[in-house]
Amino acid sequence: MAIDILKHKVELRIFFTKEGRRVDCTLLLEEVQEFRFFDERPFEWDLAELTEVRGERLGDLIHIDMVMWVEEAGLTIRCGKATLDGEPLDL
Repeated sequence: MAIDILKHKVELRIFFTKEGRRVDCTLLLEEVQEFRFFDERPFEWDLAELTEVRGERLGDLIHIDMVMWVEEAGLTIRCGKATLDGEPLDL
């Protein structure tokens, strides 16, 4: 993950396994207005895994919620632009 506070950009490098092969992708978020990590559980993790990603367009903003194992932990993002491997997200 890379965060550029001055330019309001966040880059997330995500990988997953598909048909036994590792797939790497980059989610680039621009014009970021909110980037929030939350975890209501009081202990450290052994690993971080996205179990669900939801996105929707709300007016001029894109709202993305990422769940990490349980609803009580994840990321919330509001931004003006979002691309996945250079292609605009279709929301």
